[in-house]
Amino acid sequence: MKVVKALFVAGLLTVVSSACTLYAREADEYQRVTRELVDAHGPAIKSCYDTALVADAAASGTVVVAFTVERKSGRVVGATAAAGTTAPPALSSCVITAMNGLQLDPPDRRDGLATFTWEFKANRPRPSASAPAASAPAAPAPAAPAPAAPAPAAPSPAAPVPAAPIPAAPAPAAPVPAATTPTG
Repeated sequence: MKVVKALFVAGLLTVVSSACTLYAREADEYQRVTRELVDAHGPAIKSCYDTALVADAAASGTVVVAFTVERKSGRVVGATAAAGTTAPPALSSCVITAMNGLQLDPPDRRDGLATFTWEFKANRPRPSASAPAASAPAAPAPAAPAPAAPAPAAPSPAAPVPAAPIPAAPAPAAPVPAATTPTG
């Protein structure tokens, strides 16, 4: 009977300890999985920019977000606009809101400090092909042919898409990549 209890307790401890196992990622892996987490939420960031463009068709700028990936829970907490942010406040605020609450799964045993940067650039409006021509009386024919009008500039890409997040420089005290710096 004692052997059965001992095996049961040993088995229970194995199950409990495996359920509580946390990763201790190397710095490169921590950076990679944090980037994947942020990249997976790109549509939320694009939605922030689409909303900003509705308010101002020329909205553009940089959003630099610093945050912590919380140890044990893996949640992104404390996201704030960092130095270098030039985008409109509403756009920055929306990006920060989109970042807070993301969760790294499985979590790590250490906090991770991260900084991501997005560049937002508005497209130039395209000339309208369907604009009706103004009706005006015909001008007399010139004596010499007039020089040709310059060709219109090529339009910019069809849809505004923010650049992929770029990690900032690492903190001096930590010898690991900057996108995610494990601490603690």
